Amino acid sequence: MKPATVFAAFFLSCLCLLSACGQSANDYFPLDAGKYWRYQMTYQTMDGTFKGVYAVENLPAHTIDEQTYYVRQLLDGSFNYFQIDDKGILLKGREKTIDLDTKFTDVKQYIFQFPLQVGTV
Repeated sequence: MKPATVFAAFFLSCLCLLSACGQSANDYFPLDAGKYWRYQMTYQTMDGTFKGVYAVENLPAHTIDEQTYYVRQLLDGSFNYFQIDDKGILLKGREKTIDLDTKFTDVKQYIFQFPLQVGTV
């Protein structure tokens, strides 16, 4: 066999192996600190159609009571707290300050459930 043919077969084999390994939750819902998203949005309410900006920034993870929380700050200054467990990525709660009053709301809703596959929520 020619060296180019051997290299091509090796390369294609590696690609097949990598694709068989599947995707991680971080590929679909990254929680790494320093990631930032900014969206231009159009949304409709009973008062009409509006345009706006929605932004999300991943902050460094926090450890509270020996549990790791992944923190996202939203454009309005509120925070979402996520955990990763054996079942998936869980939105544990939200923290928002309104008129100098900070409130934490328990949410406990899975964003992704493991294993990641079509049809799971």
